[in-house]
Amino acid sequence: MRDRLDRTHPAIEKLIVSTLSEAMMKHALTFEHVRNDLETRIELRYAYNNEPIVRIRADDRTLLTADHFLEGRSTSGLASQPPFGPYRIPRHDRELIDASVEAIACGAAIVIDN
Repeated sequence: MRDRLDRTHPAIEKLIVSTLSEAMMKHALTFEHVRNDLETRIELRYAYNNEPIVRIRADDRTLLTADHFLEGRSTSGLASQPPFGPYRIPRHDRELIDASVEAIACGAAIVIDN
């Protein structure tokens, strides 16, 4: 198995920037404070083939795509201390569920129905 790249690797940084830029453009957001908030919430996961998956951690520890996070984001919703407990994965995010089988099995993540 190949070694997984960490968040500081140039390829991962490029993936994160492009993911955030695409979602912000779709929602017509150009504010630097929004980008900074998203960057503090990034969770990097890996699929079975070690392909990186970028998700954003919501206040209730739900892992969402950047697009879904921005759809439900309130204007005052800046990063806060995440609550304790397992990460919450929406049932419709099959890619993340498939990549998180071990975390789900050991109780570090749960699948929720929205």
